[in-house]
Amino acid sequence: MYRLAYFLKKEYFKENNNKVYYLKCDIRKYFPSINHNILISNLRKAGFSDDEIWFLEKIIKEQPNNNDKGLQMGNQSSQWFALYYLNRIDRLIKKELKIMLDIWTILFLIHHDKKYLQ
Repeated sequence: MYRLAYFLKKEYFKENNNKVYYLKCDIRKYFPSINHNILISNLRKAGFSDDEIWFLEKIIKEQPNNNDKGLQMGNQSSQWFALYYLNRIDRLIKKELKIMLDIWTILFLIHHDKKYLQ
């Protein structure tokens, strides 16, 4: 929440008024919903070697439930994969839409224009 407060203050001082809005978006059941094939495809595009991809794929796919979705919560690697998985939407929101963002499993989109957020 400190990060959210930081971004809200930053937008407040940038606009120099109280018209700062945020849109809260909850990514429901985020860790269980991560698609293994999409994640591995994105990792391949990042330039990992075949050996590194083999190792990462083993970490991702060897889950207790043996599904093609989901990462175990609590593992450091799962946290990194989860952040990486949302990287494209993070860039879209920050760079193209020019909206500040506090990201984890709850997105807070921050902007001075309420209609823009809607």
